[in-house]
Amino acid sequence: GYSYVLGLLTADKSADLLNPGSWVKNNAPVLSYYSIKGEYGPGHNTFFRDKSGNLMIAYHAQETMKRSPRCTAIRRVHFGRDGTPIFDMSAERDLRHELTRVKSTAEITD
Repeated sequence: GYSYVLGLLTADKSADLLNPGSWVKNNAPVLSYYSIKGEYGPGHNTFFRDKSGNLMIAYHAQETMKRSPRCTAIRRVHFGRDGTPIFDMSAERDLRHELTRVKSTAEITD
């Protein structure tokens, strides 16, 4: 199997971020091969903002538990009430079902 995972480090706002002792490692991975069906062994991530300002995470993973080529996964980062980032929200949970189909009408005028 493919066993990469993503961890999480935190530090106090006033901490010296260059001091390794300022950082605390989360007890469990925030993304693993159990997190999202069809995305196994997530690793080597980066963060960016989309055109709407949403915080996004991009990382590589494999589509199967067997050795297969890596693919790129991109998903929106959500935050819990306590401010902890949520990286493993599935596409189904990311957007309410009734909002997945949009209908619009355009009026063209001179």
